[in-house]
Amino acid sequence: MVERILTASRELLKASEAGETPRLNTNLVAKQAGISPGSIYQYFPNIESILNELFEQMTGAVLETLKSFNAADKLALSREEFFDILITETLKAEADPQVTYAMHKVMKSHPALEKIEKQHAENVAEIISQFLAYYGSTWPKEKLHRLGLYIYYLNFGTWIYREHIRPEDEESIDWESNVMRHMIDRCFL
Repeated sequence: MVERILTASRELLKASEAGETPRLNTNLVAKQAGISPGSIYQYFPNIESILNELFEQMTGAVLETLKSFNAADKLALSREEFFDILITETLKAEADPQVTYAMHKVMKSHPALEKIEKQHAENVAEIISQFLAYYGSTWPKEKLHRLGLYIYYLNFGTWIYREHIRPEDEESIDWESNVMRHMIDRCFL
């Protein structure tokens, strides 16, 4: 039932008009899921808790992908190969673009989502900075962490660019990957 509620919420987020902040409520989610509104409250106390769960799932997938690179076989790769694969796999782990666009819009009116987003940014930055240090960057830990945050927010900015311009996915991903690689390479100069 929980997955049914979350799936219905994702579908409603995807169906929201471009440029419009999605207006979700439990009645709409219940109707989309084909259940009674009261059934939702057995699993989620309000719409915010549904949005929080969706956002936690989205951010969790990215973190799991990043954490999977802390493995002997991946750390044995050359620095260039490691970061090329890390960037590619992390970008693949991101959620459905339409849901991501909508969640970024919803975030503006839900402070709890902004809090989750900031913590997620810190977690991503920490993991990236650890990989940079492992591969021999001599930058201080604080600067590597800031670089990790920069890379994270570069990705965040790319989502905003995608939402505004709607370029071919390959174009924005290619540009984003190249900027990330350039910034990563800078800390090894």
